[in-house]
Amino acid sequence: MRKTKPDAFSGFTGKIGKTGFYKRVLNGVEVIQQCPTRKTNKRNKPLPAQNLRFRKAVRAAALALADPEIRAVYTRVATGTCSANSMYIKDYFHPAVISGVDVSGYEGQRGFRFRITVENIVPVRTVTVSIVSGTGRILESGTAGPAKLDDEWVYETESFISDLNGAMLQVTAVDYPGHSATRSIPL
Repeated sequence: MRKTKPDAFSGFTGKIGKTGFYKRVLNGVEVIQQCPTRKTNKRNKPLPAQNLRFRKAVRAAALALADPEIRAVYTRVATGTCSANSMYIKDYFHPAVISGVDVSGYEGQRGFRFRITVENIVPVRTVTVSIVSGTGRILESGTAGPAKLDDEWVYETESFISDLNGAMLQVTAVDYPGHSATRSIPL
């Protein structure tokens, strides 16, 4: 970039060889700059996997955010310069994590409340709970309901289970982009 004296190149635009130049005022000083050149993409190889995943995320966000209910969920958590669209894309790349399940004090009684903590950018869509016997048979299954906090869910048992020998509690959380996280805890 070359500084010019006032009126030395008044109204200067043009080419010197194959390079184009123009005059403009930058911070109160007239300067002569080279014209920007258009870069051509000479990529012949396929896009990297991350670029393809990002394209899928953008398409998924456009489809999902057409639903007003889902848009409201993501708009509620969007802060600052983030939009609902960017929050959905972020959520697409960060699946939910089941960080805690409180099974302490459970002895097979009816009406026991399991507290489940699921970490995600937005509250997950559903949390399902199953109590599975040591032989793999499902003894009880159902959907957990949201608690007072956004990342907590509660499941209340509906039946009495007398034999908990080898039984497991299986928790599955599904977020809005459709990713699921599963965790098994011995009872």
